[in-house]
Amino acid sequence: MGQPGKDPPDHTFRRARRKDRSVRKELKTMQTHQIILAVGLASCLPLSAIPEGRCARGGDVFPAASGALVIEIDGAEAGVSISELSLGDVLRAFEGVAEHALFMNEETRGRVDSVAVGLSRSLTVESEEVYSFVSGLLYEHDFTMAEIRDTSPKLLGIQDARGAGGGFGGPQATVVEEQHLGTFAHYPALSITTTVAFSGFDVRGGVNALRVMVPDPSRLRIVAVGGSFVASGCARDVANIVEVLRSIEAATGALLTAGDESCSEGASAEK
Repeated sequence: MGQPGKDPPDHTFRRARRKDRSVRKELKTMQTHQIILAVGLASCLPLSAIPEGRCARGGDVFPAASGALVIEIDGAEAGVSISELSLGDVLRAFEGVAEHALFMNEETRGRVDSVAVGLSRSLTVESEEVYSFVSGLLYEHDFTMAEIRDTSPKLLGIQDARGAGGGFGGPQATVVEEQHLGTFAHYPALSITTTVAFSGFDVRGGVNALRVMVPDPSRLRIVAVGGSFVASGCARDVANIVEVLRSIEAATGALLTAGDESCSEGASAEK
């Protein structure tokens, strides 16, 4: 029997357990909302969302080009208007200074020649930035790239993400450790795969939510493997989604800790 005016000990434990279940239910609801927010953020975050110190330049992933990439628009030498300059024109100029030869199927080659590049003025891209610049253009026009041969002669594959086969993936994607994602994100269209372990996070529920919300699976695919996410797609999208999910994990852990402390304090006060 408990003391007069106080609940028996088993009532105290039940009350504490009910409070704990309430806190965990709140956590699950918050996780769902955060996952939906994460997908939206991942689709619109700019590269600048990744801290500058984590963004590599030049030969960290690809070598510097043999020279600057010069793109002339409406110049006396070029004789090309904005509307006439295609992504294919830029890629042919890129191939002239790049260490890689380009590989494209017939469908992709036809589309790169039909897509206006969208630049509004002439540009000179320094040799250290050439690969990153071209990768950014490919990303904006829904193409992916993958290094399909890394010994001489080197081959860089370009593929139309809107095509029947989608973008590059599987064995063609570069496997990247999480700590190097910022480096690879400097090449937005590059196909990569990373595996990230999460703690205190409903991985399978998160994957199910992401499958519904990700608008373009050719750019980002995520599957649950045990307690980990395996993310494959364009380097910019993979880096952004991992960055956001890590923030969610930290926020969820903080709330869970606060909830456990609140339950402990409530149980102590009712004794």
